[in-house]
Amino acid sequence: MPRVPSKVSELIAFCDEHAAAWAASPTTIGLKDTQVTDLKNASTAAADAVAAQLAARSAAKSATLTANTAVSALRRTIAGCIRSIVTYAEAAADPMAVFAEAQIPPTAEPTPSAPPGQPVNLTATLDDEGDITLRWKCANPPGGNIVYSINRRTSDSGAFTQIGVVGTRSFTDSTIPAGSASVQYQIRGFRGQMAGPASPVFLLQFGHGGGGGLTISMAPSTEKAPLKVAA
Repeated sequence: MPRVPSKVSELIAFCDEHAAAWAASPTTIGLKDTQVTDLKNASTAAADAVAAQLAARSAAKSATLTANTAVSALRRTIAGCIRSIVTYAEAAADPMAVFAEAQIPPTAEPTPSAPPGQPVNLTATLDDEGDITLRWKCANPPGGNIVYSINRRTSDSGAFTQIGVVGTRSFTDSTIPAGSASVQYQIRGFRGQMAGPASPVFLLQFGHGGGGGLTISMAPSTEKAPLKVAA
């Protein structure tokens, strides 16, 4: 157990108490009068300094809060002024003249959104119900509101038919026609009326495993890169 506390408040209290006790007869415990006096003075100085530190910290905290409140009020006030100027300028015959007189920049034209990227790296999994879950990657430009159109066909020459639209990069196809030997998928991203490039055509072929269950496998596509299958 330490003889002297490490916590500041406890240390000051300890020194005050012992200085008072030792002052009665310092020589009987091996101390000099000057040592006890120095201890009293040091304890008083430390207590005063700690009190000043705490007061300064409290004042700084209060000043910071006051400053933050004032700055927030300033931001609200200038924002209200800017809104009023913009509203007035946009209704004026010469908006640029109003902005110039107000010495603020005019309202910037919105940056046109770019179309989505191309879906790539499609993978597929087959569940026990015979449904196919597709997943893919797509490097899209900044901005949201992108949806993906899922298109499917069950023959090499037929037209693709849209079977779903999703806002995520996965889709579960639970409407595969019974008896289909294969299906092909093509995915395209849309942002509003803007269409991104279509994915390569991905081909899935169905078969039966050793236990009699349905399986899927990759086969080369005659149009573009084949599908990577996750069985």
